[in-house]
Amino acid sequence: MRNNVTRRLAVVAMLALGGPAAAQTLDEQQKNCLSSNFDLRIDACTAVIRSGQVQGEPLAAVLGNRGIAYTEKGQLDRAIQDFNDALAIKPGFAAVLRRRGIAFRHQGNLERALADFDEAIRINPKFADAYADRGTIYSNQGQYDRAIADLDTAIQIGPQSASPYYVRAVTFGKKREWDRALDDYNEAIKLNPRFAEALVNRGVIYHDRRMYDQSLADLNQAVEVAPRFIVAFVARGWFFRDRGQYDRAIQDFTAAVAINPTLVRTYHDRGETFVRANKLDRALQDCETVVRLAPNDAESYYNRGVVHRDLGQTDLAIADFDRTIQIDPQYFAAFNNRAYLFLSRKAFDKAIKDFDEAVRLHPAYPNAYNGRAQAYRAIGQQAKADADFAKARQPAPNAFPR
Repeated sequence: MRNNVTRRLAVVAMLALGGPAAAQTLDEQQKNCLSSNFDLRIDACTAVIRSGQVQGEPLAAVLGNRGIAYTEKGQLDRAIQDFNDALAIKPGFAAVLRRRGIAFRHQGNLERALADFDEAIRINPKFADAYADRGTIYSNQGQYDRAIADLDTAIQIGPQSASPYYVRAVTFGKKREWDRALDDYNEAIKLNPRFAEALVNRGVIYHDRRMYDQSLADLNQAVEVAPRFIVAFVARGWFFRDRGQYDRAIQDFTAAVAINPTLVRTYHDRGETFVRANKLDRALQDCETVVRLAPNDAESYYNRGVVHRDLGQTDLAIADFDRTIQIDPQYFAAFNNRAYLFLSRKAFDKAIKDFDEAVRLHPAYPNAYNGRAQAYRAIGQQAKADADFAKARQPAPNAFPR
């Protein structure tokens, strides 16, 4: 899920000025240099810069505005160069420091991002957005207490901004403090009823609490306010799938695929739903797509192997589990599934070898002991079979692979 703090603050014109087009006046260009159409903004700011009629602090602001547009378009090196040029003109420009920090964060250069946020806060101790941005990094780094402290400050300075509440809610969720997370999502949504990310996350919490009507209402609202927000469709698809409403789940996953046909995870979700709906041929189609999109992803082959297994295509299933294990030798579920296929073919030595590996990788998984016990019994090693049957009867972990 994209960080809403960054997106919202990038769209809001913090710096200043504007526009493009050869025949436009300088005033029109300066106005367009604030445009939320980032191509238009880049053209306009470039025209203002090339005009030579804007100098000093106003020029720094124009460079900053163009840097924001480059950041939004993912042209981060150009963005950082513009921010550097702006800071060369006005070294203490806290808003530009913050914007450069955001660009560094997008590049994954968190050390330099934090340095810019630190400096922006030093220059302007009341800079709520800089506290929120720094808190976001701390949250993503697992420094939850430091994150919450920064977000507390951001909220104290700017209590009418929804985004710090959202990021703090996410952070509370990471700490599994769900009541506090829910309180902050409530506040974020009260301040911004069209806050799709907050609506989705609150809907997920409601679902986990079995407050299904409230959950679906939030997910429906998220889809309504953000009809191209993939996460909203996927989350609602999960809701319907968990409720056994497979056709509606498939509709939502299909909508997500239509928005981004290269998103592997969505094909996984839809394929699993087809399996639950006993539409194995459709599930296999999605598995084939995932393998094509992610040819080096172990899970892709594993999921296709499961479908081949359920279709009775044992040779193809074994080949997929072979490939899964080749990519990820720690993928214990592939060993376990392949072992059962060997067991069904009376290839007992091969089955025992795979069950051995499954047990080594997941010692608490009773299904592997049960399968190995069957293999031992089939080859006349009853003592070993009895020992494994005893282990298979022990309390099981909460979740098992297919």
